[in-house]
Amino acid sequence: MIKKVIPKSVKSKIKIILCKNKYKNYKKNQSKNKLNSYILFGTPIHGNIGDQAIAIAEYKFLEDIGVKNVFEIISPQIDISCKALKKLIDDKAIIMIHGGGFLGNQWSIEQERLEEVIKTFPNNKIVIFPQTIYFTNNEKGKEAQNRAQNIFENHENMVICAREKKSYSMMKEIFKKAKIILIPDIVLYLKEFGEKFERDGILLCLRKDPEAKLNSEDREKIHDIVCKYNSKVHWTDTVINEIIEPNKRKEVLYNKLQEFAKSKLIVTDRLHGMVFAAMTKTPCIVLGNYNHKVKGVYEWIKDLDYIEYIDNLSEIEEKVKKLYNKEVKKYNKIDKNLYNELKNEILNDNKQGD
Repeated sequence: MIKKVIPKSVKSKIKIILCKNKYKNYKKNQSKNKLNSYILFGTPIHGNIGDQAIAIAEYKFLEDIGVKNVFEIISPQIDISCKALKKLIDDKAIIMIHGGGFLGNQWSIEQERLEEVIKTFPNNKIVIFPQTIYFTNNEKGKEAQNRAQNIFENHENMVICAREKKSYSMMKEIFKKAKIILIPDIVLYLKEFGEKFERDGILLCLRKDPEAKLNSEDREKIHDIVCKYNSKVHWTDTVINEIIEPNKRKEVLYNKLQEFAKSKLIVTDRLHGMVFAAMTKTPCIVLGNYNHKVKGVYEWIKDLDYIEYIDNLSEIEEKVKKLYNKEVKKYNKIDKNLYNELKNEILNDNKQGD
């Protein structure tokens, strides 16, 4: 009952004070150990397991390059955190932005939060983890692109990672002052899922959100085709309807990877559905979504003979027949040297211990 009567303005002030105190303690610890500050903005608590896997991979990558103490700010707290930390974060601190596919106007709330960080910290180096960019081809998209362009161009020290070639070209064209680098989706940095299970059944991991390209008839057609090969057909998704707190990320990801590892075949139009299939060595047919991100990221793993991308539903049955009983012996994971440029940009002249 007490919480209900506290005004929003008071709640906001309390959150700002708590954020300030938390960062002061972090900064004190970093200074004591002669370490630079690293702040990671925009990590998820929503139910997209692909985004949660991105956060896990970002932490693994940072740990491997020697950044072991990161101040994390979840996406819903960006506004409060910017207000709280504007005068506390010194110019030497490296600010990092969570990766994914929200650059553009499809997921406008996340884009606006990113822009708020950029405006709040104009003197800090900002590194954006691997992203896809997409602006709709209409007035709304053009307005969003122009706004983003102006905000990004006013920052003097920004590095943006593109996770596929189309986004790389678009970023180079739109953000001319930023440094743009091309590296794989960060989830591909994780090692393969090593646990083995007896496989049975087929998983359909097909999206129904604004990024979906397939309609209900398409999904039903896919279902009917795969049923010819196995009656145990299950629908799944890489999104669940619940909050995932940071301390639950690994458990949730493990459960989803286990589900994939128990299946004989996956059909998906989810980018990280494709990546999870690769990591679990599960034969997978991949369809594109409404933009270029799935096909673009597929280029990094196209040499895996158990992952096949198709552009047309007419190819489905042929691929099911080819992959259903395929024996997968090895996952040729991404060469971690592909991430060296990102490593160098994050460490720069701020190597821990100096």
